Amino acid sequence: MKPLNEMTAEELACVLEVLGATRPEDFALRLALCLELDRADAGEEVRRGAPREAARV
Repeated sequence: MKPLNEMTAEELACVLEVLGATRPEDFALRLALCLELDRADAGEEVRRGAPREAARV
């Protein structure tokens, strides 16, 4: 498994989907993943030159 800070937005979104299905009560992990998804999304959009939007929670 990759460290969170090396995962792409797509990979993080998949992890969030699995977490929601298997451990919906784990709010702290979900929050950490959402914050990391926002960071990854921002980094990928900067590289593409697109405007930044907040990740959906």
